[in-house]
Amino acid sequence: MDEGCRKLFERMSEYLDGELDLKELADIESHLHLCHHCEACLAALRRTIEVCRSHSVPSMPTEVRRELHELIRKNLS
Repeated sequence: MDEGCRKLFERMSEYLDGELDLKELADIESHLHLCHHCEACLAALRRTIEVCRSHSVPSMPTEVRRELHELIRKNLS
């Protein structure tokens, strides 16, 4: 993995969330145009996020949630 790939992986979450300044954004997009491996990795991550967001998460039953909170409290004491 070269320095450009490493930089992209370190900032990928911020890139996807639109949290980078213009210089960082331009650097990453320039790298993506040249590196098909990083481009594929980013596409797979975007797809993973899309799939995760499209599925509903069943809610935890109230009693289970209460017991879990109690166990956490006991273990933190």
